Amino acid sequence: MVGLGRDAAVVLARPASGHGDAPRLLAQVRFDLPVLSLVALGSDTAGRVLLAAHLARFRQVAPFDVIEERLEVVLLAADGREADRLRLPVSRGALDRFRSLFLGPDGLLYHLYFDETGASLRRVAI
Repeated sequence: MVGLGRDAAVVLARPASGHGDAPRLLAQVRFDLPVLSLVALGSDTAGRVLLAAHLARFRQVAPFDVIEERLEVVLLAADGREADRLRLPVSRGALDRFRSLFLGPDGLLYHLYFDETGASLRRVAI
C-alpha cells in the first residue's frame, strides 16, 4: 500500500462481530485526478461499500486555480470488487456542504447539491 500516491484510496474492512480482528484490505481504488478529500464512506444492507472522493487538478503556474474538479463515487461489492462508478458535480457557492452524499438502506445514493440558484436533492440508483 505504500506509494499509492494522491490519486488513490485504500479501503479496509473489519467484520462487525470481530472485536479483536485486524482490518483486512477490501480494495485499492484509483482515480484519474488527485484526491482532495474523501467525502463519504458508507455501506448498505447488501454489504456494498460506497466511497466518494472530491477530486481536483490545479494549474501548475500562477494563479494556481482549479482547472478540473468533480465528485467521484465508487460502489464496491461486498468482496471489494468495483461494481459501479459515478461522476457528480461539485457544489458551488458558500453554502455548507456537511454530508452532501448519503447511501440509503434502500441502496439509493442521495446527493445534496448547491449552486448559485439554491439547493437540490438528487436521488441516484447505482
